Amino acid sequence: LEFLGMAIQPPEGSAVAASVDLLRQIGALDPATDDSLTPLGYHLATLPVDVRIGKLLIYGAILGVVEPVLTIAAAMGFRSPFFSPIDKRDEADKARKALGLAHSDILTTLRAYDGWIEAKKRGRREESAYCQQHFLGRQTLEMIAEMRDQFRTLLASIGFVPPTGRG
Repeated sequence: LEFLGMAIQPPEGSAVAASVDLLRQIGALDPATDDSLTPLGYHLATLPVDVRIGKLLIYGAILGVVEPVLTIAAAMGFRSPFFSPIDKRDEADKARKALGLAHSDILTTLRAYDGWIEAKKRGRREESAYCQQHFLGRQTLEMIAEMRDQFRTLLASIGFVPPTGRG
């Protein structure tokens, strides 16, 4: 880590220590071997994403749950797709609760996204109706879909999912 001190603007020592601690906590560095990369750390180093998102993606692929994990990881990077107009706040809350799963915001978002994908397959009118009924922002859902595709491409580039299609 001494090489960081030679940078034009070296990072604060506390920032480096916090980063190393995080990498140890998630299992990317092995303190027993002088903080060498673990196999997980090796793969995380190839992904240009936050290490926590990277670990989620890799484990999702390993455990065979890549589809929901792609959505969850993508959704974590954006605001909630749900919106609450001031004049319809109670109605919006009820619509969100109707999609609710296990009192979890992220699982509710996953369910909303999956429902949007199904509605989208049935056509533009169905998609719009679904978004209106559940107070969902189509633009946010589209951004989540794009990020999912980017994450899938990254996982494919390191051999964790097939290059195209669902995996």
